Amino acid sequence: MKSKNSLAALLFIASSAFCTVRNSQANIMHIESGVRSNGTKYVVLFFKNVTGDALPLGNGLTNEANQPYLMLADDNFGAGDVTNKQFMLSVALTAYSTGSSVDLNWDDISASNRIIAIRSK
Repeated sequence: MKSKNSLAALLFIASSAFCTVRNSQANIMHIESGVRSNGTKYVVLFFKNVTGDALPLGNGLTNEANQPYLMLADDNFGAGDVTNKQFMLSVALTAYSTGSSVDLNWDDISASNRIIAIRSK
């Protein structure tokens, strides 16, 4: 039993060293999606009224001015990432259309700034 607990603690510590999860609350300003020249798809969310951890600023693969943004899905992270995150897109679209704010958990350890979880308030 002790070895199982030690293994679980070791795995938790090892996984925590490679992933930094941030928490923010915001309103979705707009949603953009597209297909790159190599055929990969992506969905980017832009935000306003951000509280909690500061979101990265950028144009999120668009020609827009730099704004707070996160990647909702990107096929560059694995084939079918956009398809696999349709449920997260439905939460984002609902929050956007109703003007509700969202709670976000996101990974800032990589340049991807990917959303891990999204909840509408």
